[in-house]
Amino acid sequence: YTKTKTHHTKIQSFITDSCPNKSFNLQLIAIDDNKPPTPKLQSTRVLFSAPPGKFTDYPKAVESVLSSHLLPSPSSRFLFTSSGSVFPQKSKETVTESSPTFDPHIEQIPDRIAKLLEAENLVTSNDAGVVIRLAGLYLPNRGAHSYWLRPDVTKVNSSGDGLINLLHYDDAAAAVVKVLDVECSSRNKLFIVSDGNPLTRTEICQVAIDKGQDGSTPSFAETTPESDLGKVYDCSKIKSTGWTPRIPKFADCFTKSLEDYKMLFTGLPIPELKNWALLLDINVEGVKGIYVNRLASHMAKNPGDFESLSSRLKNMESEALRTILSLNDPIPGPSSLNRK
Repeated sequence: YTKTKTHHTKIQSFITDSCPNKSFNLQLIAIDDNKPPTPKLQSTRVLFSAPPGKFTDYPKAVESVLSSHLLPSPSSRFLFTSSGSVFPQKSKETVTESSPTFDPHIEQIPDRIAKLLEAENLVTSNDAGVVIRLAGLYLPNRGAHSYWLRPDVTKVNSSGDGLINLLHYDDAAAAVVKVLDVECSSRNKLFIVSDGNPLTRTEICQVAIDKGQDGSTPSFAETTPESDLGKVYDCSKIKSTGWTPRIPKFADCFTKSLEDYKMLFTGLPIPELKNWALLLDINVEGVKGIYVNRLASHMAKNPGDFESLSSRLKNMESEALRTILSLNDPIPGPSSLNRK
């Protein structure tokens, strides 16, 4: 269960291509508050990973998915992705799974946090329910830094000295897979996940700029005794499962190895691989593995191409482009695309 259908094709392709010798009864559903998913597939593994923003009754939506789609079995797992924002600590304290959270009964808190906490309680009260509280998620071109470095963002009403716990999207996905296979017990109902290397808001901006991202650091609010300086996540528990972050530092996400690129391109369908080859003027033909190897090799040698072309591709997924890319190999060159 996800927020939108945007990445469903990529998820499906990644799973099937990564495990070619296994069969999957996999259903990817974008949550729609007014349209219950059909047909009602039951499974021993259900992941609910949609934020509360578009729901009129978020806890009810979570409960509906849990009751309708989780197969009753001692081995079943229902995993709900929550957020570390449910912790109120703001003086750089270390927090664990047992640290206190906001209490909506005794204090006024943002509606989003109240919904997350209600959903968490609903999930953990079920024998199969498990909650993961994720740190701030990011990719090279997505995350807090991409907002703060925007030209229209000149002032931010938070202290630049406040700590932000971080987690790469790929490491979040790996943690989800790991926890879905962890024995469900009273000890394994809740996990905190981050890369273990929090940075201040100012540091995040500076790292991104140093790594070639466009923009400048905005003016953050002055630090005062009342400022929210964040907290530090203790991730000992999730690491005890065998999970460790492949990208342990924010700066590392801007530098990929050949194997990293191969893994990334392996998760893309053939039409999108052809998009990349076309824009890079790589004249390649053959099976998917050849595309993956050629593209990964090019990107490892020319890492600057990745982000610039990634943003261009988002604006080029038109029927005209798909028509060109459906032609037989060899792939038409950029001149053909320009004519269209």
